[in-house]
Amino acid sequence: MELRTFHHHLLQVFMLLSLISNCYARFVVEKNSLTVTSPEKIKGTHDSAIGNFGIPQYGGSMAGVVVYPEENQKACKSFDDFWISFKSKPGSLPTFVLVDRGDVETNECLENNGGCWQDKTANLTACRDTFRGRVCECLLVDGVQFKGDGYSHCEGFI
Repeated sequence: MELRTFHHHLLQVFMLLSLISNCYARFVVEKNSLTVTSPEKIKGTHDSAIGNFGIPQYGGSMAGVVVYPEENQKACKSFDDFWISFKSKPGSLPTFVLVDRGDVETNECLENNGGCWQDKTANLTACRDTFRGRVCECLLVDGVQFKGDGYSHCEGFI
């Protein structure tokens, strides 16, 4: 009888520990390439980065309209400041904005936004290392505030 009670308590402790264990997620920026087929002006394969906010679906492709803005090409400021909107029309293909983030150490955006790209409308901040000790805020996605030093990593705790 004593052994049965011991196993019962052990099972309860195990279940309690499994319920209170930490659950966390990471915001990962991965290197990738982007192949542009049209227009001829920007046709080719370009280095790019992907920010995975959920479960990535590798091996796929996306169809849509790629826009390379004539002004604010490095996205140092909000596009609202330039009266530019990239919203897709209902029933049309999505719009992808192609921005040139430039070299991290000489990026002209550093003075404007601390080296972090921020979309205040969507309440997102992309974190990247500026090599200058600047601290960027981690992003907020679907009500989850990501934690971290803001420039080398951000982790979301649920």
